[in-house]
Amino acid sequence: VKPDWYLLWVYGALRLVPGRMEVHVLGATIGSEAIGGIILPGLVGLVLVLVPWLDRTNRAKLDYLEPPTWHPARLGWGIAMIALLGVFTIAAYDQELGLSKNVLQVAVLAVPLGLGGLGYFVGRSLARRRGVPAASAGAGQRNAVSPLIRERSQ
Repeated sequence: VKPDWYLLWVYGALRLVPGRMEVHVLGATIGSEAIGGIILPGLVGLVLVLVPWLDRTNRAKLDYLEPPTWHPARLGWGIAMIALLGVFTIAAYDQELGLSKNVLQVAVLAVPLGLGGLGYFVGRSLARRRGVPAASAGAGQRNAVSPLIRERSQ
């Protein structure tokens, strides 16, 4: 029995945590079930909740029509998070797909790092090719106006 599609990533994370893993904190023992079923999903949820406060967008010139290549670091992090959730979802089907847990445990680190890094560098190179300095490379882009907004306002 597997959970609904929107919780498959939690089930996959539970399957990837080693069974004998225990962490001792302040005299309490935290088992592998708590790490994979409570702590890991809690950390993902915490990141999603904190994104509005971590966003450094210039509120005076708020523009949601900016291409993702203007912020390659944000693009890379987004791709890495989606890839991580994808690997966890695939891990939920490890028995049906015939994948070993060792391969999936390596994929949890390798796939998000590889795809996130690729997204960052591709976004950065596309921004440079179009003559737009990436925001993560310098703060000068923060006050720029998107070409789409420029066309709409004329």
